[in-house]
Amino acid sequence: MYRTFKSLNFKKFDFYTEYHLYLHEKNIKIKIMDFYTLFKISHIIGTVLGAGGATFAEVLSYQALKDKQVTEEESNVLKITFFILRIGLFLTVISGFGFLILWRLGNFGPEYFYNERFLSKMLIVAIIMLNALAMQFKIIPTSIGSPISLISWYSALILGSWRSLNVSFSTIILSYIVMVIVAYYFLNFIKNKNNKIST
Repeated sequence: MYRTFKSLNFKKFDFYTEYHLYLHEKNIKIKIMDFYTLFKISHIIGTVLGAGGATFAEVLSYQALKDKQVTEEESNVLKITFFILRIGLFLTVISGFGFLILWRLGNFGPEYFYNERFLSKMLIVAIIMLNALAMQFKIIPTSIGSPISLISWYSALILGSWRSLNVSFSTIILSYIVMVIVAYYFLNFIKNKNNKIST
């Protein structure tokens, strides 16, 4: 899909220059570029909070299993961690919609959205949302939801940061699925080993 749009040879879009030309023509004093900056910063913060929260949740869960009990302090910390995860998801999704609005207003060329890396990231963010809902309503067990959450957040962080990544959509998603499977077996191995040691 990306190669198809790339072959159309779109002119490179200079977001900052184009916006200021538009503002000058319309005699608008507000720098709409600030919205792009706001969405970008929110997106980065949201993804970092999500990845950090997912990691911290796994560490706390492991510690709780090791002690064979969840203390009141650990329970409170877990609640805060899950709250941070929700904030990260909220910021990531809202800023994503903000980018979509700017794109629909004609502020980005088609190559901005129609590329393999971005489409892969959007799919993974959607998986994060569905996984969070599935875990919230206990549709899937924590043993499955946790590795999905952990790998999904780090995948979104990597895909958002690695702008020069040039691989196919199928390669990215296949790598993502493999990493989720590896994380599932690794985390369960650690937990099972810890249970055997405790007994």
